[in-house]
Amino acid sequence: MNVTVDGFIFERPRKNVTADKLKLLVESLTFADLPTLEDTVRRLLEQPDPKQKRLKTDDLYPVGGRTTHAPVFRVVTPQARQHLRGEHPMPTRAWPVTYQQPIWQQVNAEEAKALVRQGQSLCVKGLAGVGKSHLIREMVAELEAAGKRVVPIAKTHNAALVAGGDTADHFAWKHVREGGTGADVIWVDEISMLDIGLLQDLNHLSRRDPPVQWILSGDFNQYQPFFNTFLGHPVQRSFKDSDLLALLCGGRCLLLSECKRSDQFLFDWYASLVQEPRGSRFAKPLEAVVGECRAEFLETRATGFLPGSRLAPTNLVISHKLRERINANCNAVDMCGRTGAQEFTLEEFGIELVANSNNPQDACFWPGLHVVACCRGRKLRNGRDYEILELGGKVVVQAQGEKPLELKRLEFFRSMRLRYAVTFASAQGLTLEGLVALHDTSHLYMDWRKLYVGLSRATGRNKVIVY
Repeated sequence: MNVTVDGFIFERPRKNVTADKLKLLVESLTFADLPTLEDTVRRLLEQPDPKQKRLKTDDLYPVGGRTTHAPVFRVVTPQARQHLRGEHPMPTRAWPVTYQQPIWQQVNAEEAKALVRQGQSLCVKGLAGVGKSHLIREMVAELEAAGKRVVPIAKTHNAALVAGGDTADHFAWKHVREGGTGADVIWVDEISMLDIGLLQDLNHLSRRDPPVQWILSGDFNQYQPFFNTFLGHPVQRSFKDSDLLALLCGGRCLLLSECKRSDQFLFDWYASLVQEPRGSRFAKPLEAVVGECRAEFLETRATGFLPGSRLAPTNLVISHKLRERINANCNAVDMCGRTGAQEFTLEEFGIELVANSNNPQDACFWPGLHVVACCRGRKLRNGRDYEILELGGKVVVQAQGEKPLELKRLEFFRSMRLRYAVTFASAQGLTLEGLVALHDTSHLYMDWRKLYVGLSRATGRNKVIVY
């Protein structure tokens, strides 16, 4: 079904006899068998396939099978079809590699645009709010006008929606592992969040013929990959220091530094938190930095509260328990004076809560209210903002630029969430208009990256509160 970084996944046959034979076959393979396997795989890859461009195999590193009968694979039954995790024995391989260290070339904005027009790959770096996405959209528009097919992807649903594309995981499953991309250029936004399995897929694409042109963008001070492991051990080295990044973009890098999103005061404040370029507050204890942040971004200086309250319309949290409480408080205030409001409850639909998860909650909804999708399916896109158009026997919702969708009341309640409070992780890649409040700053899992992401979502000094 899929080749992972440190193994492969196959569907267990229904017959036990067949399954046992397959398991014995896989576990019988030894290092001495590897060269024969490699020759077979390369021969198959070199055959033309209408669904997938041919993989270039000439310059792939050879697998060095030693004359030994040590086993290579072991068969493990994963729980709930999850990727294999845990401790794995490290196989020894002899890989003779002729390798040249890539050299980085710093370019300015005009040089970068010219290089992209010429079909060269590029990496765009910079702190949050310096206009990376805006500049790349201009490049993408030029490429599309020239007749090239550009595919934007990103790790999270929100970042993918902002870029106007698909999630990197869905793209990898659908195109890299199961067919051709049909893309001339791939823009990978929030590149810092891609785990080593997805990076392996990108590397695979680079070896197709003709190779893909890459536009990579991101801020390595924001979130790092979640569950990033290799052979059962966490990956410690950052992708920003890797030769793979330099090879994908050809060593061409554009570093943006001018503030474009917020006022200069807020930009300088959150820039002081980062590791690189090293900010003045990075070396300080987190507790001290959070104290300074609370003293600076006060409720008394903020503007843009929900009418008749001191509640911010957008709140960033860590815990789902706090998210539900803030959503309930804001919903109760926001519904005052609304016409056509209807209450939806867990009891009405017989929904049982799941501990420590993003559950639906009792709430009032009305036409004109914006909600966020929390689902997996063909109708709705996870993380996308939807406006309620009609409430009745069925609920009609619409996302910007899309056709209205009609949902059953139960389907709507299960798949939609109030958007007054969201987690810090869900906010990366977004620009949050209006007042933003940061909560859970004393939480066990609070760190400088969450503080940096939270502050950098706002657009001004008076548009953010830190509680």
